[in-house]
Amino acid sequence: MEKSALTKQTIRYFWRHALKHKGYLAGVLLTVPFAVLFLAFMPSLIIAKILQRISTHGFVHGQLWQSFGLDLLGYAGSIFLGGIVLWRVAVYFEWKLEWPLPATSTARCLATWWTSGLTFMPTVSAVLWCRKRTSW
Repeated sequence: MEKSALTKQTIRYFWRHALKHKGYLAGVLLTVPFAVLFLAFMPSLIIAKILQRISTHGFVHGQLWQSFGLDLLGYAGSIFLGGIVLWRVAVYFEWKLEWPLPATSTARCLATWWTSGLTFMPTVSAVLWCRKRTSW
């Protein structure tokens, strides 16, 4: 079997599994983009704003907190929110979404073997047969 076809079948299998757990899937689809936004984009924009103000002399010399205090707090808050809070929530949803998959796959293969008869031994050829039957 071609590698790209196997990849497509694997993605299709995982996608069908993910659709059974819509709450966790929605959690992943919501938290990951916001985590990337607050961890990758927002800090860069805040630093760019600070550097722009420094280059145009738009600050008061000797008063770091009065000039850049809100920007520095926004930077720290963005790193904290994106890097700690949102990524942990995203990992929790991903873990809850991923956890039932091995049990579901095993139960599906065992059910296939059971319905095939007791003489059907779970050997390497049986695993390959189960893989074809479970529409990977």
